[in-house]
Amino acid sequence: MEQADAQFNFVLNQSPNNIPSLLGKACIAFNKKDFRGALAFYKKALRTNPSCPAAVRLGMGHCFMKLGNQDKARYVPLMVLLSALRLLI
Repeated sequence: MEQADAQFNFVLNQSPNNIPSLLGKACIAFNKKDFRGALAFYKKALRTNPSCPAAVRLGMGHCFMKLGNQDKARYVPLMVLLSALRLLI
């Protein structure tokens, strides 16, 4: 995991908005129980590309739950549905 983290850091130093690297960093942070850090990476990925896959929003929901913010976590399924509807329109 440390080697992957170093590789993601290398890519982000060259290209700070690289979505795969942001998501990789989010996964690593989550697995290290750094839920606040993971949430920050998920949010940056979503701000960079608002049409990210639903899994990004679900990752945010998991972070909200682990951080004890059930109110925000409850809105995640709605966010996923709204993003899917936007793709259909």
